[in-house]
Amino acid sequence: MPGILNSGGVEIARFVAPTTVKSVRPVYVGETLNLRTKVSLQGNAQRWEITSKLEPLVGDASLMLHTIAFDSFDVFAIKMPQMYRRTAIAQAAILTSGTTFGGSAAFTQTGAGSAAVGEFIRFSNHNKVYMVTSISGSVVSIFPSLLVTVPSGTVVETGNNTRGFFRYSKETIKGMTWTDGILMDVGEITLVEAL
Repeated sequence: MPGILNSGGVEIARFVAPTTVKSVRPVYVGETLNLRTKVSLQGNAQRWEITSKLEPLVGDASLMLHTIAFDSFDVFAIKMPQMYRRTAIAQAAILTSGTTFGGSAAFTQTGAGSAAVGEFIRFSNHNKVYMVTSISGSVVSIFPSLLVTVPSGTVVETGNNTRGFFRYSKETIKGMTWTDGILMDVGEITLVEAL
């Protein structure tokens, strides 16, 4: 299940619906003197932002300590939320075949598994999360374009194995609310991808 992982890789909180995963890009919109709208994309920069409530999964203070101790500059791992699938897709290893250079919007996959269109993936040589936009044979197209070069044989995390590296948004309120002395609620949080 998608959620926040502690430093040992154990899931301490699960994202609770509704969860929003938003793509943020530096887009500038302006109007000209004749009221036409001009839109400009600045570079190839992109990051993911996740907004959700959390369900604590362990019977201790792990989530409370995490939300208080980690700040908007501390990076931590999460399991990425994935699209709903009607059928199960085997979670077998996927590797890159051949070196794929930074700026490329596609890579060649090899191995027993396969990525699925619409899912988030991550290459093991860097922390950026990508989305699969199409698959043609063994060629997988992604969004955004690669930030760095990916060597041949790099492991590709897919499905429930995909980790993202995020930090709390500076707007996220730090703390917890208790109801009836038992239930705790951290409220709605926003996570920003750490690039």
